[in-house]
Amino acid sequence: MEYIKKELSVFNLSDFNPNRAWADAARLFSWWAVPACVFVVFVSEVNKYRSVEYYEKAIFQGIGPILWNVIGTFGLAFFCLSIIFSRLQWLSAAAHQILTSVYAIGALSFGLIFGQFICLLPQLSEHMETWQVYVFSPAIVILLLAVAGLNVAVWYMSYLIKWENPFREKLSKVSIVIRLPIGCVFLLLSLWSLWIEK
Repeated sequence: MEYIKKELSVFNLSDFNPNRAWADAARLFSWWAVPACVFVVFVSEVNKYRSVEYYEKAIFQGIGPILWNVIGTFGLAFFCLSIIFSRLQWLSAAAHQILTSVYAIGALSFGLIFGQFICLLPQLSEHMETWQVYVFSPAIVILLLAVAGLNVAVWYMSYLIKWENPFREKLSKVSIVIRLPIGCVFLLLSLWSLWIEK
């Protein structure tokens, strides 16, 4: 236990704090989520005057979590490999880019879901009792926050493993005896989760 504590003592709390990088994450999220949300509302309005079946299919495909799950699993696998082989810059770059792309896809999906929620609100008030609206609306908001939180966790991993970041630099100083089992366990879990899907 003392050995593990000594090896991990190279890290400081500041190594895990993104600081100004949070602003970059918020901007990237907005660039994908806001246009997606506006598009859904626009399609909902146009639907009053003409058929929008093609656009509705596009929205449905954008919301589907399968692409996010599959690419996210590969991103997690590269993240784990970057922990094991912490001196290989290309692995770190691959993990960072894949996870950042997954974060963007998640932001797009969030925008589409939020847009649909906005469009459904008037219908909910028409077809539901008042107490049902008060129950279901907060539940949907909580679900949206959970989706956003999971997506932010993906971005945070991409931030940590970025080649220039202090965490990634200090990771190389940790013994392979510590890095290997941690990386292997999460690598196997990520690949197993992909394998069991049919």
